[in-house]
Amino acid sequence: MLSFRLFPEQDTLGALNLYSTRPAAFGRDSRAAGEVFAARAALALRAAREHDRIQGMTAQLHASRRQAGCRCHVDVTSVGRSRGSWQASIDNVTVSDL
Repeated sequence: MLSFRLFPEQDTLGALNLYSTRPAAFGRDSRAAGEVFAARAALALRAAREHDRIQGMTAQLHASRRQAGCRCHVDVTSVGRSRGSWQASIDNVTVSDL
């Protein structure tokens, strides 16, 4: 068995476990490939979580605007990292005549 911790930075998102029926099936190349795959998988998991979080925040924003009677349209166009934190870029904000 060969295991890799999935962590894009400090927090652990899970583990990648590789199994084989052969004894000593995993060598140096397997470990190197597993490390690369685990690092990419951790980044993909984190990006998926951030995407879900931003989609939820966008839905909350729309609900709040509707409750307040504001007729607006907001598009979240990009998500990226800046100075160690995730940020969303909000473009194309349109407010109709009130």
